[in-house]
Amino acid sequence: MNNARVSACGLLFVAAVLAWLPLTVWASPIAPPMPSSSWLLDQGSGTTFWPWTGPGSGTMGSNSGSATPQWSSDVPLAYPGNNSLSFTGTGMNVPSNWATVTGVPSGTVGSLSLWVYDNDGLSPHYVMDASSGARTLMYRTSGISTYLNNTSIGTPAGNLIPVGEWTHVALVWDSADPVAKQKIYKNGALFQTFNVSVSAVSPAEVFLGSRMSKTEGWSGKIDEYAHWDVALSADQVAWLAQNSVRSLGSRAWLMDEPSGATISPTTGTLTGTLFGNVTRSTNVPLGYGGNHSLWFTGTAGDRAVVDFAPQSMGGRGSLSIWAYRDFTDSTARYLFDASGGARTLLYHTTAGWSLYLNNQSIGTIDESLIPNNEWTHLVLTWDNLLGDDQIKVFQNGTLFQTFDRTVSSVTPAQFWLGSRYSNNEAWRGGIDEFSVYDYPLSYAEVMELFEEGLTGVPEPCTAVLLALGASASGLGLRRRMRR
Repeated sequence: MNNARVSACGLLFVAAVLAWLPLTVWASPIAPPMPSSSWLLDQGSGTTFWPWTGPGSGTMGSNSGSATPQWSSDVPLAYPGNNSLSFTGTGMNVPSNWATVTGVPSGTVGSLSLWVYDNDGLSPHYVMDASSGARTLMYRTSGISTYLNNTSIGTPAGNLIPVGEWTHVALVWDSADPVAKQKIYKNGALFQTFNVSVSAVSPAEVFLGSRMSKTEGWSGKIDEYAHWDVALSADQVAWLAQNSVRSLGSRAWLMDEPSGATISPTTGTLTGTLFGNVTRSTNVPLGYGGNHSLWFTGTAGDRAVVDFAPQSMGGRGSLSIWAYRDFTDSTARYLFDASGGARTLLYHTTAGWSLYLNNQSIGTIDESLIPNNEWTHLVLTWDNLLGDDQIKVFQNGTLFQTFDRTVSSVTPAQFWLGSRYSNNEAWRGGIDEFSVYDYPLSYAEVMELFEEGLTGVPEPCTAVLLALGASASGLGLRRRMRR
């Protein structure tokens, strides 16, 4: 890139920043813990849906002879495969369509979060409710009347859920708070507080889009309902107003530190450590500023170890990694492994690549999975809920092989990158961007990881040009590189 282009890019960047700053309110969102129960509502078809976290299942139906709630692609957060549920509103005591999910105990401390879209502002329409004797509910009257744990806490003043737009609503409660036992947030900002004492309850069901009697249905859409056993902070609620709860189900390490033996997590809080002769390298699969990879010499004892417990790997999930193979011999070499008794691993043998998942041998994959002397992106997904092809292996965004196997849940204490867990049979080549998810990535998400990596950030100058409406097609930016 010549100096003229750099200068032009810099001026565009400064101009964009100066134009943007006066309108910006800086916040400090912090990711909350995993919810005790959550429902992404992303199935997209059928009348049964599954929890993202927590027990049970969800179902939908109609109490009026009309259609059940409909899956909608109109969503508050953009990620591949996202859907919401759309409900048809009904009047006082009029049967409605509905969705129910398995209830979880609701104590004197907790939080709930959901996205809501109101079609018309009419009343009485129920956003949610819970089983008789344990009702936590929100319904539109003159405002949004709210009950918590079978106790009325009040109706927030003002327009909590505007018509014709998605709104993030969170209710946080803590009976130990002397002045604001309940806090209601709108789009990440505190909207109103109440100070009402409540008892613990255990609802059998939670009703979305209707009253518990399956009447007075909501007119609009609902997405991402989640419940916590802790009182979330204001910063954690702010995070939920900007991010999907599914992002909480990932642990990722970019490997971008230019030096040192510590690997900091990109998501989550679990760190890693380099051992032996592992080095940092600027030979990387994705070309963004500051990107680094880890380089392994194939010497026993070389390894990068990332902590994983107390996280578990269940019957649904994904694993993503970039690998550079720098060997042609048939020596056994491990790309990754996990703790004994919970091993998830991929290693090279004379027959190809041997795959284990959640301490179970899955099978052998063809030698061509990882070609020599180039970067290859690998994704492994698994889903016990599928009838077949539960395990899928992707190479560079494309499905490479499937296996008909279900797996049990395990809790590996650590992952070994570039080594067997016994610290031998070491990898020779590069490793970059390792991540593990609590859900099976979709085909579109796998392709997005291959094309954009974990950062998903365009080149800074390109982003400014696009924001200003200029054409970036002539920049010829090339993100993928080979050695």
